[in-house]
Amino acid sequence: MTLVRTHRRRLTPTVVAIFLNVAVLAAISALMSAGVVRTLAARSLRLQVDNLHDNLVLLAQQRQDRLGELEAELAVATQDLASAQADSPKLGSSYELFRQGFALGAETGTRVDSIGFQGEKSMPSVLGNMSLGSYTVALSGHLSDCVAYIRQLESDGQPFLATEGITLEDTDGTCSFNVTVLVTESSGLPASP
Repeated sequence: MTLVRTHRRRLTPTVVAIFLNVAVLAAISALMSAGVVRTLAARSLRLQVDNLHDNLVLLAQQRQDRLGELEAELAVATQDLASAQADSPKLGSSYELFRQGFALGAETGTRVDSIGFQGEKSMPSVLGNMSLGSYTVALSGHLSDCVAYIRQLESDGQPFLATEGITLEDTDGTCSFNVTVLVTESSGLPASP
C-alpha cells in the first residue's frame, strides 16, 4: 500500500491580503451602492416636494383669483338686491291685505283666486303722510260665501278699507271687486282680530 500524502496548503500572507482587499472592496462597493440609492431617493423626493410646492402655489393663486371673482359677483348681487328691495313695494298694507285676504278665504269657505296690487297714491294730511293702495280681489265660491267674505273684510278693515266695483256671478260661482286701503304712516293697516 502506498501512502498518499495530502498536502495541506497554507495561506500565505499575500493570499490573506488579497482576500482582505476583496472583502474591503465588497464592503466599499455595498456602501457606495447604498449611498447612490439614498442620493437617488433624495433627488426623487426633492423633485416631488418641489412639484407639490409649485402645485400648492398654483392652487393658492387660483383660489385667490376665484375668491376675487366670487366677491365681485357678490357685490353685484348685493347691489341688485338693494335695487330690487328699493323698487319693490313695502310690506305693511299690501302684506297685511294679502295675509288677511287669504286667511279670510279659509274662514268663509271661498277660494281666493288672486289678490292683485294695482297701485298706490301718496298724499299729505293732518294725520301725516297717507297713501291709498288699490287692489283687485277675485274669489270662487258660493254667492253667500263671497258676500260673507266681503262683509268680513270690510268689518276687519274699518275705517281704513273700502270695497268698490263688486261683481258677483252666481252662474259660475265667481266674484270680484276692488279694494281701496287708506294707510297713515303711523297707523298701518290694522291686523285682523
